[in-house]
Amino acid sequence: MQGNFEVASKLISENAGLLAHYVIDASTINTIEEEIRNVQVMALQKHQCAYFDGEEPEYCALGDLWEGGM
Repeated sequence: MQGNFEVASKLISENAGLLAHYVIDASTINTIEEEIRNVQVMALQKHQCAYFDGEEPEYCALGDLWEGGM
């Protein structure tokens, strides 16, 4: 049955009512991507790191720990 697009199309058409629940649109995909990004941002903000002298990144987050001489 591999590559038989006519049979696949017929099965989809015959079961459109059952499959409608599983069809998502671009708006739903955009919402999912936005929520994933929000979780990434939150995780970065909640992540606490300890840095040692000479290993400083370009920026630091509130709550990070810094060890080293002055």
